[in-house]
Amino acid sequence: RLDDLRKIHPKLIVGWISTYPDDRNRPAYDAVLQAETGWMSINGEIGKPPLKIPVAIIDVFTSHQLRAGILTALLHKQSNQKGSLVEVFLVEAALAAQVNQSSYALNQKVNPSPMGSAHPNICPYGDLVECKGGDYLLFAVGTDVQYLRLAEVLNEPRMLADSFRTNPQRVIHRTTLIDILQDVCRQYYALSLHEKLTAANIPCARVQGILDAFKEQPHMTHETVIDNTSFLVGKTTCFHLESNT
Repeated sequence: RLDDLRKIHPKLIVGWISTYPDDRNRPAYDAVLQAETGWMSINGEIGKPPLKIPVAIIDVFTSHQLRAGILTALLHKQSNQKGSLVEVFLVEAALAAQVNQSSYALNQKVNPSPMGSAHPNICPYGDLVECKGGDYLLFAVGTDVQYLRLAEVLNEPRMLADSFRTNPQRVIHRTTLIDILQDVCRQYYALSLHEKLTAANIPCARVQGILDAFKEQPHMTHETVIDNTSFLVGKTTCFHLESNT
């Protein structure tokens, strides 16, 4: 039992993942939590059914919160020589991880609507256009300076209209702006347009498959794939931590 262990080892730090604060025995499956905590309601597109994120994302968020709690407990132990019980709840992690969407809902007292990949407060940010050949390009233009540079590189005077001068105006007129971008970008292949925009320091990305990402990302200088074939698991991924002391 946990209590017995802590009596024997008072400096013990225990990490504990629970499900619901009011009912720790209730199972909390990631898909169920995504439905209950609003994740599915903001994922997808208006007029279409809600969508589950195809990763156990709440499990991942919860594990990172637990890690942060354990690190805090280790620091606390250095000063008082006492152990700690670090408990995190899946349902609370799910709500906290929605950051700006949760803040919007609480302050505006309205449920956010699904917007596909678009950002509710920035445009064009997360917005997709289909390029020549059928590949997609995503924009992440977060400032007025970047937007003016985008209009210049695309040589599109329609983007300089007064209705697109500031980000709040671009958000209001999002549909019209994305239609213009779509009209221009379908004249380019995604690869060549991406190279052109990246050279001008305009944040954007080609939508790639997972295998494409592992093959083409030049910043992956560290080993990110672990071969567990000998354990009959196959290949899995990891992340790199580096500390300079």
